[in-house]
Amino acid sequence: RGRGAVRLRCAGCGAMEIEAELDRHPELQKLSVLGSLVPARVLSHHLVREGECQLVPFSEEYDGAVLFADISGFSSLAEKLAKDLNCAANAAENLSSYIGKSLEMMVQAVCKKGGDVIKFAGDAILAVFPAEKFNSSLEEATLCCVKVALDLLELELRAGGVEL
Repeated sequence: RGRGAVRLRCAGCGAMEIEAELDRHPELQKLSVLGSLVPARVLSHHLVREGECQLVPFSEEYDGAVLFADISGFSSLAEKLAKDLNCAANAAENLSSYIGKSLEMMVQAVCKKGGDVIKFAGDAILAVFPAEKFNSSLEEATLCCVKVALDLLELELRAGGVEL
């Protein structure tokens, strides 16, 4: 890449990438920050043409399946870490690290099957499986969503001696 070039990766999946010269497209500086925080679906809406973005509010409606998944055992882990480490600051840092690693595994499972994580909430994710990614079949999107939910149950999430 040349001087001032940027590669945009979307939050979660990194499903969309674009390279452009920042010197020629200063509006992409805003989008490069936005791209690290939002789903590919949102980022693609703001890209009018390659190298040109338009940051305006929007909403959309589409058919799809929705998955809400959280990390079971989060509360017991927090309590165990606080007790074991005998220091709230260290417990919070370790808890944050464990949760981050677990959420990353969950995001990868969702994105690998065509879903898009649209929200994080503490130890939980909200993901959509748009029918348009599944031959416009809501049934296929729903089936895939359920398969991902079952895959998430099989993830071996451990934090220290606590199984999540």
